Amino acid sequence: MAAQATLKRYLANREYVNERYDSLLHSHDGKYIAVRDGRVLAAAPSIKTLREAIKRATLFDVDDGTAIIYMTSDTSSMLL
Repeated sequence: MAAQATLKRYLANREYVNERYDSLLHSHDGKYIAVRDGRVLAAAPSIKTLREAIKRATLFDVDDGTAIIYMTSDTSSMLL
């Protein structure tokens, strides 16, 4: 996939998270989530486990614009 198309897809996935942040936080607090094509593809407590779940869910391990975000209500864990 061309870099511009990948970036566009990633930004759309981030927008999906931004629009639904509170509900996603409620259901995935303390976990990493992978969002692809407007849905949560996988959620896990670690990046390693998340990558394995993505691979199982898609049968591939490719970077195609999937957004990976750590969801936390603990504001001391957020980066500035």
